[in-house]
Amino acid sequence: MTKKLSPLPPQCKTWLTQQPHEALVAMLLDVAKRDVALAQTLRSHAPAGKQRSQVDDVRQLIDDVTTVDGSIDWGAGRRFAKALDVIADTLAGMLRSGQALAVAELALHAVDCIENALQFVDDSSGRVGDVVQRLGELHLQACQAAQPDPVALAQALCQLEATLPFGLCSFSASRYSQVLGAAGLQAYQALAQAQWESTPALDERGSPYPRKKWQRVLEDAALVRGDIDGFVAVKSTQLTCAYDHLKLAEALLAAQRPDDALKWAELGLQHDPDRPDNRLRNFVAARYVAQNRPAEALQLTWLQFEERPGLVAYQALHSMAEPLGQWPAQRTRALNWLAQHTHNHANAGTGTGTGTGTGTGTGTDGVAPEGGRKLPDVSNRVEIAIWEGDLDTAWDAIHRGAIDANTRLTLAQALEPTRTREAVVLYRQIIADIVAEGNAAAYARALSWLRHVQQLLAGLHESASFAQYLTELKTTFAAKRSFIKGLNEWTGSGC
Repeated sequence: MTKKLSPLPPQCKTWLTQQPHEALVAMLLDVAKRDVALAQTLRSHAPAGKQRSQVDDVRQLIDDVTTVDGSIDWGAGRRFAKALDVIADTLAGMLRSGQALAVAELALHAVDCIENALQFVDDSSGRVGDVVQRLGELHLQACQAAQPDPVALAQALCQLEATLPFGLCSFSASRYSQVLGAAGLQAYQALAQAQWESTPALDERGSPYPRKKWQRVLEDAALVRGDIDGFVAVKSTQLTCAYDHLKLAEALLAAQRPDDALKWAELGLQHDPDRPDNRLRNFVAARYVAQNRPAEALQLTWLQFEERPGLVAYQALHSMAEPLGQWPAQRTRALNWLAQHTHNHANAGTGTGTGTGTGTGTGTDGVAPEGGRKLPDVSNRVEIAIWEGDLDTAWDAIHRGAIDANTRLTLAQALEPTRTREAVVLYRQIIADIVAEGNAAAYARALSWLRHVQQLLAGLHESASFAQYLTELKTTFAAKRSFIKGLNEWTGSGC
């Protein structure tokens, strides 16, 4: 971290006021040789010389600051960012004074120089990146004010969008569409098309990135221009995963071509059947609904429930089946399937029951003490019951199997308003498991939940039972000396 300088003593000001003007100027210029930010400030405030314009001076500042000799560490990186801030402030001032065209040129030059210097700069603070984004905003504002030649602007933007090392701000066709207009967008797409076609699939280092970057730039330009056929022609050459098919299908649907969209989406489902993408499945299902093909839509949603039979998939099934008037049947099917699935996994010894039941006949790891076999994991069934507001079913389920810690907490919180005693049963299990973790952070969390249980029992006028519970905790966890110490300090403070 950069050392913060202490304030100068008052006598320094007294001494400075006694120095001749020429001596102070010489001193300031000497310091500016070593302080880039000060040099920039002086240069930006000085009137332009007879042979140089302010634009020339600011360009020189940009070149000076971004010429990096070796690597710049974190501390020096902050000073580097501060120097760049001065450049951005200068350009903002020029823009306010009506020099929009010059600002557009200089901001673009600054972003290009900074991005190429950034590979040698430790910008873990993100301050340099923030300045680059600010410069990008200034460039867009300057273009909006100056309305530069759209074709020349398109060529500059397209080149930077595809070739800047980090791409910290966007020069895409979509961002500049209003400034570019029809002529500029056409030129932008034409340049991207030519560069994409001429860029080899792999560069000299064997990387596909340069061509892929040109492809993304070209796809964006085609979509902005409404050239959906051009977009399809490019996108369809690189459909490497189901998600690529989805983006193609979404673009076709937005272009009012639903049949073509569904065709490409269905091809995506076949692309890699071992790694299905549920986003694509949902898109296809929605198109099936639109085409009055409810059975096929439900089947795609059902597959997701079978693969990951939890609350999220259950909710998706509900969202699909309810508008079709098929939710009661699908709900029964899903709950029966989940019960059988849970039973099969438990019998196969692959159950994932690692939580606890209500404390009646289960160990804290979900193992039945008498049999030593994993209990069925009923977490999914409990979560579904909570979502449906069926607390009776949720409470019954935890007596038949194990639940994970998150589900247990969710159920306890759901039970609190109307079934407080049952919530306390679960909170006691939660506290026991937390204390068993055996570290200071866990003990602090346990004490926090103890306070919550104390409040719940006080609301039931059962403070005596809380005192008894504290005694049980001290007996059960007597070996956890740090926890007992914290518990005694808390109870001794008049809890």
